[in-house]
Amino acid sequence: MKKLLGIVVLGLVWSNLTLAKEFNISDLDKIGFNKEDQQLFQMIGAIDGWGGTIDNEVVEAYIYKNSEAIPRDLFKNILNGDNISGWKNYCFKENIALITKGNLACEKLKKLK
Repeated sequence: MKKLLGIVVLGLVWSNLTLAKEFNISDLDKIGFNKEDQQLFQMIGAIDGWGGTIDNEVVEAYIYKNSEAIPRDLFKNILNGDNISGWKNYCFKENIALITKGNLACEKLKKLK
């Protein structure tokens, strides 16, 4: 019985680990992303990256291989550094990193499924 319970628990843990969704740039269409200019995404370790807008809010969206690949400190430093571009917020959803000049885009990203 203990062996069976252990196998069931291990299976549940494994399924939760593999359920993380990996998004691509076209998934952002669901939250109103209007793609405009491709970014130099390779410079920050991303696999894709685009500038554009979400509800007229200027954003840059970067796609990473997985959530662990996102250089979170980089995005934090962009806001806390010289920030000559006027970025106001950044957020993450699974393997997506978003930097924005407002707050609405991050709220919309949270709702992405």
